[in-house]
Amino acid sequence: MRLALPLLALAALPACDQNPYDASQKPVLAVSMAATPVFSWTPAGARYLRVYAGTSRQDGFAPVVWDVSARTDTKNALLGPITYGTVPASGLESVAAQPLVTGRSYVVEVYRDDPKGTGDGFTNTSNTYRDTVVFVAR
Repeated sequence: MRLALPLLALAALPACDQNPYDASQKPVLAVSMAATPVFSWTPAGARYLRVYAGTSRQDGFAPVVWDVSARTDTKNALLGPITYGTVPASGLESVAAQPLVTGRSYVVEVYRDDPKGTGDGFTNTSNTYRDTVVFVAR
């Protein structure tokens, strides 16, 4: 039995690098500050976009002031650029946009799924890529 466990662990190693982290898939998020912020990112497409009040995400406990996710299960179906409070045709709003307070800081984050990844649980080879930007409402 002692020999079997290390052998099982070694057998699983090749599966670990089936889809290594691909830095080219990490979104680079930008905020254009006009009367209403506009969010864009490259590469194109995302799973969801969220805006939090404050200067950090605070592990998800900061108040979410707007949340939009992709309308379908198709990877990265949420397309930008997206104007704050305007739900694109490719998106569904799960938290309605709250009014932004002039001079207050907010964090926007965008999540992308790895387009090459597949599976669930132990067979999951998907990576998730995220970027965040802090902006001040005008």
